[in-house]
Amino acid sequence: MSQPAKARFGQPPATDPITISPPGSRYSPNPVNSSVANDGEVSFICGGACWIWTFVNQTPTNVFGGESNQYVPCIAGNNGPFAPAIQDTTITFVPLKVNSNPPLLVVEIVKTEESISVKATEGTGAIGKTITVKDSITFLEIFTVHGTIKVGSG
Repeated sequence: MSQPAKARFGQPPATDPITISPPGSRYSPNPVNSSVANDGEVSFICGGACWIWTFVNQTPTNVFGGESNQYVPCIAGNNGPFAPAIQDTTITFVPLKVNSNPPLLVVEIVKTEESISVKATEGTGAIGKTITVKDSITFLEIFTVHGTIKVGSG
């Protein structure tokens, strides 16, 4: 008779891989937010070849074992599994076309008494957003196509 396995603590591994769909020139992750245990793995299923740029605290970072240049090159189909090289943090990822530059921002801010209009350019084109003065502006709010992977208890 088999014995039950020991209980594991922390976040469970992602049960489904992250699918990257390229609708037109934009790449969209599904699910947008995912979780994985510190010793877990992440897989990407891509509808087309792409580079998945990775960040921690808004800084480009090599987050997976074997990753270099702060992106994961992916082909159409299954990619991975990739084991996080970091623990207890949140990874932000931005999928873009192959040979893309890292998603750099050029921000133009127009402030009125009641709102702030933000225009930014990232790897795939211009983005606009209006927020109230009370809201904060962060690097990640500018991106409309990105996802996160919570690693461990981060």
